Amino acid sequence: MEDVRPPGLRVRGSGGQFNRSTETPWVALMNPDETRTPQQGLYLVYLFASDMQSVSLSLNQGVTAVQKRTKSTGAALTDAVRDIADSLWSAIETQRPASAERALGIGDSGWRQQAYEAANIAAIRYEGASLPSEEVLVGDLLGMVGLYDAAIAARNAIQIASGEKSTPPQSRKPADVGALTLGGFKPKSPSDYWAQIPQRLERRTRQHEDLVAKYSAFLKDASIECHTPHPVDLVAVTSGGVWIVEAKVLKQGNATQAVREAIGQLFHYRYLHWTLSGEPAPAGIVALFSEPIGDLYVDLLHELGIEAV
Repeated sequence: MEDVRPPGLRVRGSGGQFNRSTETPWVALMNPDETRTPQQGLYLVYLFASDMQSVSLSLNQGVTAVQKRTKSTGAALTDAVRDIADSLWSAIETQRPASAERALGIGDSGWRQQAYEAANIAAIRYEGASLPSEEVLVGDLLGMVGLYDAAIAARNAIQIASGEKSTPPQSRKPADVGALTLGGFKPKSPSDYWAQIPQRLERRTRQHEDLVAKYSAFLKDASIECHTPHPVDLVAVTSGGVWIVEAKVLKQGNATQAVREAIGQLFHYRYLHWTLSGEPAPAGIVALFSEPIGDLYVDLLHELGIEAV
C-alpha cells in the first residue's frame, strides 16, 4: 500500500504498555513542531472504541500537559480540557470538514478514555462493518490535517490574546532589510559593478525538511542524483540537465500563499544562481507541495513553465 502519511507528521501507536493491553488502541499523527508525544500539545489520533466495532479520527490534545499547567485532577481536569476543546471547536468552525463531529464516543469508563473524550476537539467516526473506501479515508485524513494546522494557529492566537504566549520575535529588524529593497539604489557610474546580496534567515520546519527528504528518496529510487545546496531546497540532476525544486508545506490549506512563494523563489533562484553566474540554464523548475493545490494553480504554474508536484 502506498504511504499516505502526510509529509512531516510523525506516527506513533500503542496497544498498551508494561505488559498490559489497552481497551482503546490508538495510532497518533503528530506535527513535530507542535509535539512529539500525545501527552502534550495538539495531535491527530485514530482511536479504536473499546468494543472494537468502530474507530474515530480525532483532533485531540495532551491531557498530561494541561494537568501539570492547571494542577487539576478528576472532574476539574476534565472540565479544563473540555473548555479548551470547546473554544477551539468554535475557533475553527469555518475550516471543519462536514463529517467532523464535536463528540467522540469510544466507550469504556477508564479515566484515560474519559480524558480522550473530554479533550476531543473534532472527530470523524467510522463503523467497522461499513468502512468507506481508501480514497475517502485518505481525503478525510488530509482534511483533518488542514484542521490540525488551523487548530494550532487558533490555539496560538488565543494564548497570545490571553497573555499566555508572546508574539514571535522578528528575525530581522526593518532597518536591516534596506539592502534588499530598491530604495536608495543609486549607482555612481554605468560601468559594471559587483553587488553583495545578503542571505535571508528562513525558518524551516521539520515538516518542510520531511517533504524534501521524501521527494529526494522518490527521485533517488528513480536513479536521479539529488543535491540540497543552500538556499535552494533541492536540485535534481538528469541526463537533460538540472532541475530546481522548491518545496512548500501548505499551512491551513492555504494554496494561494504557497503557490505565490514558490513562483517567486523559483524565478529568484534561477536568475541569481544560474543566469547571473553564467551557468547553463536549468532543464526545468519544479514546485513541490505537501498536498493538492487545485487545478487552477496547477494550470497557472504550467503557464509559467513550472512543473507542479
